[in-house]
Formats: sequence, structure tokens, C-alpha cells
Amino acid sequence: MSANIKKKKITAHFCLLNLVMINEHFERIVKEKFGFDFSPTQQAAMKNFLAFLFDRHPESLFLLKGYAGTGKTSLVAAIVNTLLQFEQQVVLLAPTGRVAKVFSGYSHQPAFTIHKKIYRQKKRSLEKILPIFGMWQDFQGL
Repeated sequence: MSANIKKKKITAHFCLLNLVMINEHFERIVKEKFGFDFSPTQQAAMKNFLAFLFDRHPESLFLLKGYAGTGKTSLVAAIVNTLLQFEQQVVLLAPTGRVAKVFSGYSHQPAFTIHKKIYRQKKRSLEKILPIFGMWQDFQGL
């Protein structure tokens, strides 16, 4: 095996190791902000969100859905506040004003209706906004 191929394999291994460490660190902070142990479905949602977060496909979408009272909003709030801790810009969007108010209450961040952000968009291009299950986050340099 040539030295160049060996170096590429080692680099790929360390990149994967770094990604695993980053995922674990991010998840640990989300759990702290969440305040409880994740249920099995919340753990699965967190795992899927992390895969989405580091996915580089521009057309990818993460949709979180579930029954009432399963902790979706609490999980979203913990994720939003973790992203903010990492100095990421987050814009919470919801289908209705009532849901926007609930999102805002849980996350302590402003939330808007999807309609308001789409049709009153002045400063940002929609191509820069990435949808994340009811919230939209502008990734800059992630």
C-alpha cells in the first residue's frame, strides 16, 4: 500500500472519529438542557437529527413527528438552545401562530409562522435556509 493511500485512510479514520466525538458532545449538551433521560423514541430522534445535522446534502430534510405529549417540543427546545450555545443562527418556524407561541415559550427564543417568514422575507435568500422540523437554521460554516 502506498504512503498516499495509507495517509488518506488514516485521515478518513480521524475524520470519522472526530464526527463521533462531536455527535456525542452535542448529544450530551442537549441532554443537559433537556433535563431528563431520553425515552427510546427521543433517543432515536436525537440520533436521526445528528445524522441530519452533519449531512451535506442541500436538499435533505428532517421531519420530527409524533403523538401529543411525547416530548417533541421539549426536545426541539433543547436542540435549539444547544445550537445557540454553539453560536449558530436559529429561526423557529411553525405552521400556526399558536404553535409558534408554544415553540417560543419552550425555547425562550422568538418563533414565527412559516407564512410570515416565507412571504415577508427581505434580507435573506431562501436558498440559505435549511428546514429542520418546524424550525429553520441558517448554517454558516458548519
